[in-house]
Amino acid sequence: MQSGDEQNVKGSALMVAGRLIASCGKDKIKPEYVTTFTNFGAVHLSGGSKFELKETAITYFADLSVFLGDNDFAPYFDKVIEEILKTCGEDNDLKDAEKAEKAGGFSLDTDSDEGGEMTQYVDLANLDEKSSAINALGVMGMHVPKLMAGKLKDIMEGLETLQFHFHENVKYHVALTYMQIGFGMMKNHGQIDEDDKFNWTKGDVANSQLPAEVQGYFD
Repeated sequence: MQSGDEQNVKGSALMVAGRLIASCGKDKIKPEYVTTFTNFGAVHLSGGSKFELKETAITYFADLSVFLGDNDFAPYFDKVIEEILKTCGEDNDLKDAEKAEKAGGFSLDTDSDEGGEMTQYVDLANLDEKSSAINALGVMGMHVPKLMAGKLKDIMEGLETLQFHFHENVKYHVALTYMQIGFGMMKNHGQIDEDDKFNWTKGDVANSQLPAEVQGYFD
């Protein structure tokens, strides 16, 4: 069995690899390197690993979508989106108080109605994983918009309740993801170019109308 330090090193390597892959063009990185890290990420995508490797795997595949685009990312998309939506839908951000106290968990203290102290413990590992999953939806929304369009209903349902989440970081990523998905739809319709610039016609707004699908999304 690998130690926590060994797992953390591998997780860090996977995250760095994802960032490098997303930043490099396909002519600047060897395919076998991408395959090696992708296979490792796929093992941990379904969770069950300690030391937050699922969180790292989700981030890696979001970065991979930047590198591959719609067509080449298609073989991975269904599994990745399944695991992301599963993480988004988990109701495990709060810990059992007794267990959390023993583990030294992070707490939110408020005053109860009776004037006493009420403590609510937050599972930071699950919270970080959820934030990474939401962030991944935004990244993929921008870079694989055609694939995302086929799952848009499920994605919107997954984000709907999270926009009222108790933690500000989660709500921030939800708001950002909504915007990124919209921009991805505009890119899919040719209104945002590869440099993420909006193609518009100077003058009356009627000259740069959004397609009905995109307008409906923003409405």
